[in-house]
Amino acid sequence: MIAVAESNPAAGIIGSYQLSGSYVLWQGFSYPKALLSGREICRQIFLGGDPSFGFGTPTSLLYRADLVRSSAAFYPNPSPHADTSACFKYLKDSDFAFVYQVLCYERTHDRTQSSKSAETNRYSSAYANDLKEYGPYYLSPKECECRLNAILNQYHEFLAVNIFRFRGKEFWDYHRNRLKELGYPIGFSRLLKAGMTKIIREM
Repeated sequence: MIAVAESNPAAGIIGSYQLSGSYVLWQGFSYPKALLSGREICRQIFLGGDPSFGFGTPTSLLYRADLVRSSAAFYPNPSPHADTSACFKYLKDSDFAFVYQVLCYERTHDRTQSSKSAETNRYSSAYANDLKEYGPYYLSPKECECRLNAILNQYHEFLAVNIFRFRGKEFWDYHRNRLKELGYPIGFSRLLKAGMTKIIREM
């Protein structure tokens, strides 16, 4: 990774393949292209459509030292997904490089932050927050609006389904507070519409 960083001084963040349990993650990159513009990769991730494509995790990333030193807090928020937010923040002014080798390993079990995030679906609110904060740097106003509406619709579909799974107070307090922070408090009519949309789609 250091060799790729030294060969591409414009790269602020360098990633690699990651072995997660028995699966190799971050396979969406186009070999042998080693350097992507920051704007290109951020647009691709925001516009979505490829679950195998992403920045990676702190385990699989190398950050350029001057970016880390550029502010008192490298991670821009206290959420479990602040590493993704940091990539969106710092790739405004730098590029992203990728090494086509498995250079890190992640142990998988139900106590990891990733497992907790997947079970509670922290990803939707984190994605919506990053989209509001950093989307305008990489997307047109229309693209931002479309992606935000899409993620909020998916988020409400998830919540509508979980009404029937009898989730506890902690679950609902978390999502109620997150949506309120984002400026989109939970509304019964939107949950009902999302639930009906989900039912029709499944049928």
